[in-house]
Amino acid sequence: LKNMFMFLARQLIGLKNIDDRLFSRRYYLLENLSMVQSFIPAVNLEDNRGCQISTVVLNNLFNAVQKKHTDQLKNLMIEIITVILAEYESVPFALLELLFARIIDPEKVMLIIY
Repeated sequence: LKNMFMFLARQLIGLKNIDDRLFSRRYYLLENLSMVQSFIPAVNLEDNRGCQISTVVLNNLFNAVQKKHTDQLKNLMIEIITVILAEYESVPFALLELLFARIIDPEKVMLIIY
């Protein structure tokens, strides 16, 4: 089961290049993953597998998003991220670290530390 979810999660990085010949298929995959909320069962996998899958999904979506993407595509990405985070009773540190790395300026953090 983990391998299936990891395969789907890895496909999401392909959304980065809208000129890729497989982009339309990956967009279709994104739509379906969002509509069916396919990653909810992955979150509940045992032995930290859910966190591993969630980390790959979030990381790939963050790395794939581009300014030239449509708002609809960005909203689908946001929906998947939101559903994954909402499914956790307490968000694992690895996911929080990934989120904070995207929203907090590292230079500001370094100034506060020193």
